[in-house]
Amino acid sequence: MQALIDFIPLLLALVAYKQYDIYAATIVLMVTLPLIPLGQKLLGKPVSQVHLWSAGLVLLFGGATLIFRDPRFVMMKPTILYFGLAIAFGLAQKFAGFSLIEKMLGGTIRMEPGAWKTLGYIWAGFFVFLGALNILVATTYSEATWFQFKVWGITGLTFAFIIGQSVWIAGRMVDDESTESEQAARVDSE
Repeated sequence: MQALIDFIPLLLALVAYKQYDIYAATIVLMVTLPLIPLGQKLLGKPVSQVHLWSAGLVLLFGGATLIFRDPRFVMMKPTILYFGLAIAFGLAQKFAGFSLIEKMLGGTIRMEPGAWKTLGYIWAGFFVFLGALNILVATTYSEATWFQFKVWGITGLTFAFIIGQSVWIAGRMVDDESTESEQAARVDSE
């Protein structure tokens, strides 16, 4: 359900783009994206940091797009977000000693710490890939092609990545019993 809610602002922006132009689409994004974290807050759900950052960046870069009448600002917003997420995932892994993806999944999946670390780096790499791909499409192709890529390409790549990640996770999950017995064996050996 959350994926559908996340996709609605993009679909509304696509309609505004097709009916008017990138400036109308930018306004639609600036109005609708902040509604997601606001709705989470009002419903008493945890507010997603990714949604907050995305809303903040769209307000900043969307505002610059409208003020300067230059769509390059809003076209670079995804790259800034993805590179920022890659840095956050990588730094958390390297220096803070925890996996952001493990924190995001909220303990619903149990894997060995090494698998979480690998998964965190996989996510960081995926975000670097998306950011670089956005730069390539935004600077090489037309605005209309970039907009289609933003709505359909990045969304499709993200869903494909999540499916692949789910298969990868399924092969590395541990059940509670084996985790408890492994912990007991470690304690006994010490």
